[in-house]
Amino acid sequence: MARMLGELLDLVVPRSCAGCGAETVTLCADCAAGLDSPLISQVPRYGTRTVVASGEYAGVLRAGLVGYKEHDRRDLVRILGLLLARAVVGALEARPLADLPVLLVPVPSARGAVRRRGADHVAALAAQAALV
Repeated sequence: MARMLGELLDLVVPRSCAGCGAETVTLCADCAAGLDSPLISQVPRYGTRTVVASGEYAGVLRAGLVGYKEHDRRDLVRILGLLLARAVVGALEARPLADLPVLLVPVPSARGAVRRRGADHVAALAAQAALV
């Protein structure tokens, strides 16, 4: 029901770009261009494991994640899921030994956050990434 109301609201008052707020699209071309590649790095505290992220938690990516999780911008799940899938592919390409598994583990959201947000957004992102 909430999703249907959100879609109806989008028809009446279209959403703005999650990055800059300028256009009535989910993410404008300029902001999308800023999300070009995952970050891959060796992080010493994790030993020899390669850590891959969808990008730096700043700018457009941060605005998109906050909008998705805190402001019911569920229209961003496909874009964010694609970014997460690219990070997983980056992890597959960066792993030192091909026989080691790559795990995508969504950290469970707190029950209060799930109730407040109306969904488990992290699980939804992981599910979307698995579809790509």
